[in-house]
Amino acid sequence: MAHQELPMSHEAAPHLTHWLPPPPSFYKVNCDGATFQDSVSAGLGVVVRDSYGRVIAALSERITLPPTVEDLKALDSRKAVSFAIDLDLRDVVFKGDSEVIIKHLSSDQPSMAAFGHIVDDARSLAAMLRRFSFSHLKHG
Repeated sequence: MAHQELPMSHEAAPHLTHWLPPPPSFYKVNCDGATFQDSVSAGLGVVVRDSYGRVIAALSERITLPPTVEDLKALDSRKAVSFAIDLDLRDVVFKGDSEVIIKHLSSDQPSMAAFGHIVDDARSLAAMLRRFSFSHLKHG
């Protein structure tokens, strides 16, 4: 299948953020979701790095456009957790750019939000890991 460049509807962050490694023996899993212009689809993206900054694995997946941005970010977070499990990672720091989703993922209470079932599923998957955390990645 040929590689196809797809225009994204969001612009790149105006400032670069400095990448910080996870603690030794941990992996950092960054995730992001994007919508595509002139399309009813979205993309999920996940990058896994070790504590030396080396890319261990990456994935992208095109999906049908969810109803809200929060749904997209929740789906991307769940994909990140399931990808970490598929890779047999045990100690993981998850980073995402949606503060709302990260707050729900970090809570120990069931989410009552419209996207709550996705977040709750991601949390139950994460419980299969030995150690994990969710944190907000600030852009710019």
